Amino acid sequence: MKTLWDLVLRGLEAPDLEDAFVHEVDGEICTLSRHSFHQHTLSWAPALKECFAKGEMVGLVGTPSPLWMTMDLALQGAGCVVVPFFPNQAPEILAEQIHKAGLSTIIALDDTNTFDWADVKIERILGPSTLSIDDPRYTEIHPRTCLIGSQGEFIQLWEELSKDLASDDVATLIFTSGSTGEPKGVPLTHGHFLSQLRGCHQRFPLGQGDRALSFLPLAHVFERMVSWYYLYCGITIAHCPDSKELGRWLPRFRPTIMTTVPRLLEKVQTGMSEAVSKKSSPQKELGRWALQLALSHDPHERPALSHWAADRLVFGKLRDRLGGELKMLISGGAPLSHRLCRFFNNIGVPTYQGYGLTECSPVLAANHPGDNVMGSVGPIFPEVEIRIDPVSREILAKGPGVFPGYHEEDTPEIDGEGWFHTGDLGELGSDGHLFIRGRKKELLKTSNGKYVSPAPIEERLRVHSWVNQALIIAEGHPYVTAFLAPDFDRLPEKIKLLLGSDHEESIAHLCGDLQDHIDEMNTGLQPWERVQKFRWLTETLTVEGGELTPTMKVKRHIIEKRLDREIAELYGHHRT
Repeated sequence: MKTLWDLVLRGLEAPDLEDAFVHEVDGEICTLSRHSFHQHTLSWAPALKECFAKGEMVGLVGTPSPLWMTMDLALQGAGCVVVPFFPNQAPEILAEQIHKAGLSTIIALDDTNTFDWADVKIERILGPSTLSIDDPRYTEIHPRTCLIGSQGEFIQLWEELSKDLASDDVATLIFTSGSTGEPKGVPLTHGHFLSQLRGCHQRFPLGQGDRALSFLPLAHVFERMVSWYYLYCGITIAHCPDSKELGRWLPRFRPTIMTTVPRLLEKVQTGMSEAVSKKSSPQKELGRWALQLALSHDPHERPALSHWAADRLVFGKLRDRLGGELKMLISGGAPLSHRLCRFFNNIGVPTYQGYGLTECSPVLAANHPGDNVMGSVGPIFPEVEIRIDPVSREILAKGPGVFPGYHEEDTPEIDGEGWFHTGDLGELGSDGHLFIRGRKKELLKTSNGKYVSPAPIEERLRVHSWVNQALIIAEGHPYVTAFLAPDFDRLPEKIKLLLGSDHEESIAHLCGDLQDHIDEMNTGLQPWERVQKFRWLTETLTVEGGELTPTMKVKRHIIEKRLDREIAELYGHHRT
């Protein structure tokens, strides 16, 4: 393979598979065969090539679906550079990215009203070049009668389009999350991604009978690369349109592999614990005993008889809630706690944490079957080089998947020797496993000169069922405080009624259970890291509001600016 476009030929030459794609249309489950998917991709490409010049950037937005994957590959086959957007992107950020990419066209695969893009004034920015599948203008790009008859004609068409494509052609421009600053455009070539597919093939072999459930946004570099790997392996892919629907899709589709983010695993584990607590005795006591075993047992040690009993009586039922057949659950996008990783591995769901960045297309390290050291992000990925700066402890990377520089911007992150400075702090274990120790730009320095890494503390705060999101405050202040966004489905009604009022002391009196959790957490922290005060937020942090990136990372600098008055009050010795 020299380009991602070769995935189309690979699919055409493989035996057909009737249910290669599973998705939902108007509430009905639909399937699409392997050959139909690739034939439709080939039918779109020549029409798109007539509309766009080689190397022209074209925006793409839509919910995850086979159509999204088809259009993505067809645009690449036409020689375009695909610029993916998240449907729930904050309007002002979306507008900025459109201007930075210099787009003249965005293809919308759903009704654009579902994206709330009216606030962006998309027509004003792009004129008449915003196209929707349901838009009559769309027929100018794709006459629906352009399907060709024979397999041989499709292969001939693929060959004609391939002549104009090369491995070093830019396939996509992806904007970084902007969690520590303004989003930057990352140009990535076909060759960058092919190195990732080779690495995945070595570390995560898939084959006949495997089924992947995809629910993360396809605009995200990790899920997009993984989806191409699923195509490469020729396995069945199901697209769940919303993570809130996973409870319905998991037992119905029974995936063998799924990629996820730590926050979802936190919610799943909390949900399992709450389900156990609602049981009547003695099932409740049995369930609590089994859950505690799952949280405390070292999965690398030989299971005792008690673990076998817990598996028969409890863990099997928990696995059934996840479909019952998961053999690989891969977590990325943010640090996965040792506690969560231990829990899922102990209940019989092999869980692997990886690490990467958009600039590295994206994987730099990943645990995998046969080599899973919890607490680490795994051994270095094939073809990747990693070194740790001896002074700053920053992780530096090289390899065929690492980008050459940002779109129309200086890239001081790449030094004179070609090493990309990731901005993450880490260390390499004696066995070659990489451990993340924090974010260089997210080390908060108190007014006493002590450094605090907020992410691990925020993660521990979210363990409590009342807490949906947490934000640590410490930069330039004498001690650590926290803002907590509640999980309104689990927060006691008596506390909800007081949120946003002037009854902070009353709320504090009602939060004894949460304070006990914070006190217990503090015992494991250094004195200067301990949370001294907290305050509830009245609303959840959202992507649409600009407080979170589309991959659910906290935009600390933006939130702190918006909470400037509340922060001043918190350090003005107001009780919370």
